[in-house]
Amino acid sequence: MRFLIAATLFIVSISLLLLGLAQRTIWAPPAVYSINLVGQESQPYLVIPAEALALKPGDATISASGSGAVFLAAGKAVDVAAWVGDTSHSVAESSADASSLAVAENIGTGDFVSPIGSDLWVSEVAAELSGEIVVPEGENFSVLVASDGLTPAPERVRVSWPTENSTTTSDIFLAVGLGLLVIAILFNLLALGKMIRNRGPRRKLPKAPQGPRYKPRNKGYDLPRKGRRSASNKIALIPVSIGLVLALGGCQSPVTPVSSPTPSESATTSIVDAIEPALTEGQVTRILSNIQDVVAQADAAGDSTLLQTRVSGASLLFREANYLLRTKSPDVQPLPAITTSVVSITIISKTEAWPRSLMVVTGTGDELPQTLVIQQLSPREPYKLIYNMALLPGAEFPDVAAASEGAIPVEADSLFPVSYTHLTLPTKA
Repeated sequence: MRFLIAATLFIVSISLLLLGLAQRTIWAPPAVYSINLVGQESQPYLVIPAEALALKPGDATISASGSGAVFLAAGKAVDVAAWVGDTSHSVAESSADASSLAVAENIGTGDFVSPIGSDLWVSEVAAELSGEIVVPEGENFSVLVASDGLTPAPERVRVSWPTENSTTTSDIFLAVGLGLLVIAILFNLLALGKMIRNRGPRRKLPKAPQGPRYKPRNKGYDLPRKGRRSASNKIALIPVSIGLVLALGGCQSPVTPVSSPTPSESATTSIVDAIEPALTEGQVTRILSNIQDVVAQADAAGDSTLLQTRVSGASLLFREANYLLRTKSPDVQPLPAITTSVVSITIISKTEAWPRSLMVVTGTGDELPQTLVIQQLSPREPYKLIYNMALLPGAEFPDVAAASEGAIPVEADSLFPVSYTHLTLPTKA
């Protein structure tokens, strides 16, 4: 009988082990779920909106390949839509059952320009023949696919997501199969040992006669208690129970009413919270670095044309005047360089419209801190430095919102139209 049980357990365990291995190999789903976009042949821009990238769970990977240059950029959905504007482009749209993507053309009248190096992109990839970019899940990012902005975008574009391959079922099958295999081996060993012990015929000995079994009598009696004392004890339990219930009921914490905000306050708060800062901290670092490099090169060469690519407003006028004076007299010293090494305060406008502004306070231990006010007038223009002010030692600033929270700009028609683009700060004497 033990051999039969061991054989049955062995067959069941092998079946479960094979089932678990099959779920991890030949029956396993593909590592990624991919969709090829068809129909992108004539437009220079292809926009893959955030809704299309959220078709499947997980980080979306967009890969493009063509016969020439390939450019991929990821940015906020509002920024990508604003940069494309009314220019002719293609859009990837999801089907009704959200199982595929199709490309539709939007004809416009805007100008075709190169999207490479725009300050609106959170990340970008420029390569030859093929490129790939990954968009994190839940960031509400869109992707712009192009070549150089003038010729048609790459004709082969694929969007893929990682598939969720849970190994819980196969783990259970493998664990149970291994357990049954061990039990089958134990049963086999026990059956083999019994067979060895019982080798050869043996005569059974007759059993010795047994006398009558002695069964002790129970002499204890469990009689119910009677009398007035037992009844009084039971009656005394009633007030004790009532008092206990009342005491426990009095331990309940009092309910304090919670005031709910009015509908108007809730609506205003939700609208403000829904708007994100115009820039991420990574974009701010990149913009500051680009401005510093351009200003350093322009100061060294005295090139105002190069300076205009990243400087505007009062800061441009001051440096152009300095360039002119330096050509007239060698005694004129250049203006202080732009310092971006240490950022102590970062104020980012919390808006989806233009112009957009940014203010940072930078400085090092050897130089005085500087206040940089930077502005972007339209989606396709770069952020430009409009104010550059050196602060006096010991200048203090009030507490401001964190860079990740942003700051709401003051409206132009406000009764107090003082925004951080018009601040008058202490300057170096």
